[in-house]
Amino acid sequence: MTNRNRNLQFACTLAIGVVLLLSPSRVGATDDENHIQEIMAGANGNSKIQFIVIKQEGSGNSWGPQSGETQSRVMLLFFDATGRETGKFKFPKSVNADMNPQLIATQDFANLPGAPQPDFIIPPLLNPISGKVCFTSNPLNSNTVLRNDCVSYGSFTGDTGTNSGGCTPNILAGPPAPALPIVNTQSLKRTSTAACGSVPNSDFVINAVPTPTNDALKSFTIPVATQVAQGNALFTSETFLGNGRSCGSCHIASESLRLPPSNIQSRFATLSTTFDPLFVAETKPSSFDAGFDFNLNTLVLTAISQPPLSLPGGSPDGTTIGVASNAPCIGELQGIITSAGGAKAKVLTQVSPTTYLVYGGMNPQLSGPVSDSNSCSGTISSITLTAAPLGANSIPGVLGLEDPKRMRTSADTVNFPQGRGLILENIDGLPPTPPVFRKSPHLLNLDQRTGPFGLSGCCVDLQSFTTRAVMQHFPRTLARNSGGSDPDFRLPTPDELNDIAAFLNAQEFPPGAGTAKFDLNQFVITDPQKRGQAAFFGPAKCSQCHGGPVLAQTTVSILGKLIGITATFNTGVVNQSINSADNLPCERSTVSVGACGSREFSVRQLFNVANLGPFFHDGSAATLRDAVLFYDSSAFNSSPAGVAIGGIFQVGPTMFDDIQAFLEGLSFSPFTPIFGPVGTVVTITGTNFTGATAVRFNGLAASFTVVSDTSITATVPAGATTGPITVITPNSGPLITTTRFTVTPAITSFTPASGPVGTVVTITGTNFTGATAVKFNGVPASFAVVSDTSITATVPTGATTDVIAVTTPDGTATSATSFTVVFLASTTTVTSSQNPSVSGLSVTLTAIVTATSPGAGTPTGMVFFVDTFGSGSGPIGSATLNSSGKATFTTSTLAAGSHSIIAAYGGDPNFLGSKSAAVTQTVNPPAGTRSTTTTVASSQNPSVSGLSLTFTATVASSASGAPSGFVTFFDNGAQIGSGNVSGGQATLTTSSLTAGSHPITAQYSGDASFAASTSASINETVGAAAFAPPPATPPTVTAGQSVTIALTMFQAAGSNLAFTMACSNLPAGATCTFNPNPFMPGPPPNGSQVQMIFATQAPTHTITAERPGIPGPGLLEIFSIAAALAGIAGVFAWGKGPRRRLACGTAAAVLMLAIVLVGCTGGGNNGGTTGSGGGSGGTPTGVANITVTATSGSTVVTNTIPVKVQ
Repeated sequence: MTNRNRNLQFACTLAIGVVLLLSPSRVGATDDENHIQEIMAGANGNSKIQFIVIKQEGSGNSWGPQSGETQSRVMLLFFDATGRETGKFKFPKSVNADMNPQLIATQDFANLPGAPQPDFIIPPLLNPISGKVCFTSNPLNSNTVLRNDCVSYGSFTGDTGTNSGGCTPNILAGPPAPALPIVNTQSLKRTSTAACGSVPNSDFVINAVPTPTNDALKSFTIPVATQVAQGNALFTSETFLGNGRSCGSCHIASESLRLPPSNIQSRFATLSTTFDPLFVAETKPSSFDAGFDFNLNTLVLTAISQPPLSLPGGSPDGTTIGVASNAPCIGELQGIITSAGGAKAKVLTQVSPTTYLVYGGMNPQLSGPVSDSNSCSGTISSITLTAAPLGANSIPGVLGLEDPKRMRTSADTVNFPQGRGLILENIDGLPPTPPVFRKSPHLLNLDQRTGPFGLSGCCVDLQSFTTRAVMQHFPRTLARNSGGSDPDFRLPTPDELNDIAAFLNAQEFPPGAGTAKFDLNQFVITDPQKRGQAAFFGPAKCSQCHGGPVLAQTTVSILGKLIGITATFNTGVVNQSINSADNLPCERSTVSVGACGSREFSVRQLFNVANLGPFFHDGSAATLRDAVLFYDSSAFNSSPAGVAIGGIFQVGPTMFDDIQAFLEGLSFSPFTPIFGPVGTVVTITGTNFTGATAVRFNGLAASFTVVSDTSITATVPAGATTGPITVITPNSGPLITTTRFTVTPAITSFTPASGPVGTVVTITGTNFTGATAVKFNGVPASFAVVSDTSITATVPTGATTDVIAVTTPDGTATSATSFTVVFLASTTTVTSSQNPSVSGLSVTLTAIVTATSPGAGTPTGMVFFVDTFGSGSGPIGSATLNSSGKATFTTSTLAAGSHSIIAAYGGDPNFLGSKSAAVTQTVNPPAGTRSTTTTVASSQNPSVSGLSLTFTATVASSASGAPSGFVTFFDNGAQIGSGNVSGGQATLTTSSLTAGSHPITAQYSGDASFAASTSASINETVGAAAFAPPPATPPTVTAGQSVTIALTMFQAAGSNLAFTMACSNLPAGATCTFNPNPFMPGPPPNGSQVQMIFATQAPTHTITAERPGIPGPGLLEIFSIAAALAGIAGVFAWGKGPRRRLACGTAAAVLMLAIVLVGCTGGGNNGGTTGSGGGSGGTPTGVANITVTATSGSTVVTNTIPVKVQ
């Protein structure tokens, strides 16, 4: 075949193909070539996140109603694990004319961040774990194309059927594909790439990374959530194909995962519109409420039969239907349905093409045509209470699964106006075994306690606890079938149970990581809380059962229970009268063993306990205070647990109130601060505060400001007492806090402001009622509470100046200012019985303490005798004053030497302390036989204030040996220090002498060989300024030269005198100058230096010669001149060459000789030649003592500076 022919054939073939594709019959025929590509029944624990991807293999797909049609051509059918049809979805429109995939997904899927826009939004109709979904023809549309493409998965027990239509008309589906979990992100995806045809279930495999792709070819990866987040989704929303309840129905996240009566009442108030499954299955519908009942009922629609489709594999399920409504009806009833007469119900699920489970609908009863909000309608055949077939017999559905009226009512309408929140439990077995009633417990801090779990310790771990809860509360009938041909619910998978357990273990209060957050000391703030903590762990014995991190573990063995576990005990709670009044069934230890009231219950954790009421397993204590006071009741003290611990008896009038305060401190408070005096501004947090009409502190109205719908600030009013805060709003019930605001006392003033012991002081403030103590600087005082705002107290003995404190059961108030305790002054004197004394002999010291005028009375207390001087200084003894104010102390231990003794009185509750003037006690050694002489010298005299001086005492003796002992130095008779004798000398260095004249003496103590002696005095002058001593070796200068001498001078600190420097007593020919001059000395210890320049004169000599009798020049002069001339002439007369150089040299020598001769001649005279000597002698050699004088106004300071001239 030629190329031309080949091209012609290709063109013809292409044209024919285009014609076929565009023909009407072909456009309608491609629906049969579509197939299910991928399905997902849930993700991250949320079974409402679902999608289906339909792969198009042709571009002419007509899924929705076409022109003139009211029904879709194709639809999706959904089946549960047993093959029951549970839903359908009729496509409301056709898809785009392309071959791109179609994404059919739920709204929860569409809400995922980044999710591609679904091409169709459907309800969550895919059954988790096990089920079946079909893309199939709609039998209500006669123009439909025959197609049945199904995927069965998990433990599907229905008919997997035959897939038909498309390229491969008959494909046996075969065994189901793997289960389709809702945890993590897993889908079932077709692996075959064959176009248009169906495949068996085995072709679908688990895909860990789903690929939901829409018509725009957009896709994304669903991120895998944490295990805790997945557990949260399961706990909150998963119904496990049961009666519509989830774990979150009875464990409210905002209520610490519990079910308080207030929540029950608010939900019941909207039941007629919400059909909340919490209230499903009233035991006695007639007693539910007048004119209304609420149960899970079976609604059957009149069947509409359709002729079967002639499909090769047989007709799909759907030829018998109950809803035949046109678009936009998706093919089944959804949501709220209504019929004539105002009857209505809410659809839970479809269980067959004509059968639905609905909430309500019995009073008034649904009848006739029934419709929903999606334009779906049908005709009611019957509505009955859901029945559970059990062989040949049947039981009445869920009748008795719950008792909602008991849940929200109580015979005690005063303490339980909203009921006790009791849930029916079959812990002893299913009917006919009687049920019991429990509150729905909080689920906080489960990871900090030990198993078993459950109020009565039913379950070894959280997984079994969850499984049991699902079996108890989720079934559609009392048959509680989780399998078989007519299941009531499904059991959680192991993965789901583990995720829920992880979520439960993460529910901690307070939030945060680690166990340090459970440190009780960070919660115990107020005085009542501190006392309550002490009682809880002490005489109240609470901690014996409530120990460990969250106060849920035993700390001692009780009734043989192990220490450190969450134990179960019978505490007598079930025997309270309220349980008889509410007609609760008997609670035996087991269903057939033990007396009524003998069952044991788990110890509960106590963090946030104030917000977890009502209390105990049966909600029998309305308030935290009721729960605390129960342990002071005969019901507890006579119970097995109460007897085992010896009962609890109140210690102190506020013990139980304090324990309540301690437990409140462990709880969240919706206000801050949690305590304060009158006038404190408190911020309250909540909801629906807009329009609030009142705020009350323990019933007393307060001024307040509505900051926002969630915040109010209020001021604690005068007269308020400790108690809850109440907020009244027009649109909701009052908010009454479960924790109390503690109103602490406050002191605003007191009078008088000062006084001695015994003064009566009037204290004014707030909240003084019940005061337990008044203290003056910590010393308890006697007092009387005059009123809530006034106390009188007497200043107690021992009080000192400081604040006043008033303590009440709610706290302690301290005054802003101090009360001044006025003490009487005292005077102390001391005398010696022997002064001087001898070492080793007794001396008695006597102190007399008297009241200083104008005070009166006799001081009491102790006197301390102290040696304040010498190497042995320190306390030497003490004595107690007698009734006349005298104290004596005798000692023989004073060492030889001088001792400065004082007596110090410490004071008593009425008298201030005082100390005596010092008495110098001289203690001589035993008399020696060798005489001594003592002299004293100063290191600098005169000196200046602040300058360090050293006094040196020299002890000498003509006898052999060296004196020892010590020397005491005195300034005008007053002791100023002492020093030990070493090498015949003792020194004392001091810088404390003041300006003036100081007679200094030194007194040698003597020793065993040498007698004592006292020096003559030297007069130490301390002036405004002084020179430092001159150098020990005089500086040396050669006559005719100068020397610079640095002189150091001081002036008293703070003085700013400038001195003019001068010197006198200079040797002949010498001068002195100073730099700088004037000069400003510095303060001790360094002072500053001035430079003295001392200049000397060298000696001079004069010699003369004369020629007597010859006037005019002498012969020598003439000869010298002639020689000079001859020399000059010789220079110019000689020839050239060497001769000339020799002549020049000779002439130069002659010339020099002439010059010398001229210099040596004297002037001539007529008298002949004579000579004479003369000149100056200069500064004489030897040591010159120069007087240096510094003058500043009237202040004159001198110093003698020796200089050696050589």
